[in-house]
Amino acid sequence: MSMNKIYDDYPKMRSKINDEFIECAYCHVSEIFINNQLENHAINCPYKKDQENFIQSNKEHQNFHDWSED
Repeated sequence: MSMNKIYDDYPKMRSKINDEFIECAYCHVSEIFINNQLENHAINCPYKKDQENFIQSNKEHQNFHDWSED
C-alpha cells in the first residue's frame, strides 16, 4: 500500500457559500484544502473515519489474501 495514496473518492458538492468551490459533502472542507489527503478532512468527517477504519482493519489482517487483487 502506497503511503501517498490519493483520497479523491469522497462525495463532493458545490459550496453553498461560493458555488465556484467544491467541498466534501460530509465535512464541507474545500477540496482545495483537502488536496486529496485524508488528514485534511475535518476530524469528525464520516468519510475520513471510514477510510481510517478500513486502513486499520487492513493493518490488523495483513496476512489476509484479497482474492480481488488476483
